[in-house]
Amino acid sequence: MSKKDDKSKKELAFYEKVMAPEKTADGVAVDRVSVYPTGSPHHFRFQIVLVQQQIRKRFAKGYVSFLLTGSLDNKPNQLALNNISSSTRKDLSFSFQYFQVLEGEFLLPDDFIPEQIIVAAVLPKTKWQKRLKLTKEYDWPISTPDNT
Repeated sequence: MSKKDDKSKKELAFYEKVMAPEKTADGVAVDRVSVYPTGSPHHFRFQIVLVQQQIRKRFAKGYVSFLLTGSLDNKPNQLALNNISSSTRKDLSFSFQYFQVLEGEFLLPDDFIPEQIIVAAVLPKTKWQKRLKLTKEYDWPISTPDNT
């Protein structure tokens, strides 16, 4: 199968999640996480795509947390996004009815070797939504815009 066919199938699956939620589980989901290098050493851009998969869609509101696990100076270590990025909690907040894309950048310490990214979408309890935390783990390296 060609890359173009594969990309088309992934795009169709994304729109099915948004427009035909009865085919998937209820709730908000982390649809895709992409991380790709910039021109500077240890500097990366990220993109997180969230979708809502409920039949009766209200606005989903919350925030995303982002944690990198790996090793620093040959010792296990975890880096929270707020420690390696200028992205604030406001930058990682979401409020959407169908889907939303969050983007940002981060800079890894020189001696950090990433192994995994842990992304969590947190929906605080409100009158219209119950508290929910959805966590998804990705092995490093993860998809890039060219090979998603």
